[in-house]
Amino acid sequence: MSVLTQFTGSGIKSIQRGSALMTGTGLTLDITISSVNTAKAVLTNLGTPPSSSATYLPGLELVNATTLRATTLLTPGGNSVRVFWQVVEFN
Repeated sequence: MSVLTQFTGSGIKSIQRGSALMTGTGLTLDITISSVNTAKAVLTNLGTPPSSSATYLPGLELVNATTLRATTLLTPGGNSVRVFWQVVEFN
């Protein structure tokens, strides 16, 4: 995960980006992030690598100030699925 702060003064307080790997038979995966004000934050699902199966494309939600949740309707089984995400928090 990276936090970008080069945009201070632009209305953006912080940008966090990262990826998570869903493996095994799990349908959900919680991802810990640095705390944000959920009323001023936007989560973007940046998708999966081209080699991933679209069948398992996880959805993402901002559960609370420090948790993202990746959810897929189908279990990856023996496969793994990497999802990329970005959270932008505004001033």
